[in-house]
Amino acid sequence: MSIVTEPRPIDTTPGDGAQAADAGVIKQARRRQRRRRVMTSSVLLLLAGLGLFALRGGSSSPPDTLRSQPSRSPVIALDTAAVFSRAPYMGVACGVPNWIGCDRIGLSIWLRHPAVAVTATIAGRSFALDDRSWSGPAHDGTRTHFSGFLRHARITARLGVIPGPGQHWSGRGTPSPLVMLEIAEPGHRTIQAWTNVDLMAGWG
Repeated sequence: MSIVTEPRPIDTTPGDGAQAADAGVIKQARRRQRRRRVMTSSVLLLLAGLGLFALRGGSSSPPDTLRSQPSRSPVIALDTAAVFSRAPYMGVACGVPNWIGCDRIGLSIWLRHPAVAVTATIAGRSFALDDRSWSGPAHDGTRTHFSGFLRHARITARLGVIPGPGQHWSGRGTPSPLVMLEIAEPGHRTIQAWTNVDLMAGWG
């Protein structure tokens, strides 16, 4: 005679060991999530710092290579009597007497002290007084006599010259525009001088 027993249901509830394993997996996942959050925050802070660095133009202190280079001193404005050894000369330089058709003027200045370079500004137009043929001789890279030419000077529109027939001008109603000069002296010093200079009908 055989005995038949009823099958017992299988207990699918995890035991203590399985529960502990699941808890460890969850903790590890949470730790990884926290590390990712920290790394993301660090990257965002770094990018924000780099953006602020770029907006401010870089470091507040220049690199050693820049600090070692001499810089020109701030511009110093001086009275014209302390700058010029004689009055500047400015005239229409077209190569034809009393003709302004080329719209070109020349400017010469004579300085009390030697300079390296001179830039002039007339009616908003700047040009260098660097014409060697009209300037004085240089000594050790400096000179006291500088000359240069401004092309497309707009003699009639900007300087107010009223020409006669054939673009000829006799000098009547001589304009006297303000001339601003920036004079680069040895020793990295730049000075400025302002003076009104009469525009003459001829040059040379």
